[in-house]
Amino acid sequence: MSYEIFRQGLDAPICLTWEITYACNLHCVHCLSSSGKRRPDELTTAEAKRLIDEWAEMKVFYINVGGGEPMSRKDFRELMDYALTRSIGVKFSTNGALIDDDAAAWIASRDYLDVQISLDGATSATNDPVRGDGSYDRARQAMERLAKHRFPFKINTTVTRHNYPQLDELYALSQRYGAGLRLTRLRPPVAAARCSKRCVRPTPKTADCTSGC
Repeated sequence: MSYEIFRQGLDAPICLTWEITYACNLHCVHCLSSSGKRRPDELTTAEAKRLIDEWAEMKVFYINVGGGEPMSRKDFRELMDYALTRSIGVKFSTNGALIDDDAAAWIASRDYLDVQISLDGATSATNDPVRGDGSYDRARQAMERLAKHRFPFKINTTVTRHNYPQLDELYALSQRYGAGLRLTRLRPPVAAARCSKRCVRPTPKTADCTSGC
């Protein structure tokens, strides 16, 4: 087997990260993009589809879709389905609040669609001060709905000094649903002021667990 093709490098990225909107129904203190309000220059449905067409022509393998809360876009499903029809796999991150029964059925019916639900604590007492009141319960409800469809989602946790002692509990929770657990390091340059007020930055001891993320 010749490895010349690998030596030549890639003509396009294997994956791309797409912050599809800055609109969000939460105000997490550690939000990397300081999301909350939809920008007036957000791509229209037609513009977004043209962008997907360009990626398809480039042979992009999959896209990581985030925000903001990506599911807050009214055309979210339409755009994700369009990407899938163009043979681009989709992975998207959500807080889970908008995953009702209908959305869960749609997610479970799609091939090459991966979902990760953000949860920053094994209890509402740990999660909600960071992500907002009621966010823990809504995320858990989304997990229950996806689990009913036996959909293999992931739980995404940003490690903080408050949830570090609960990592074993979060892993046990993921196993209960047959889900994966993804640990993310805290990257707060945009929302540094909010992070400092809530003291969520990991200590040197807790930072070790995400050094390879």
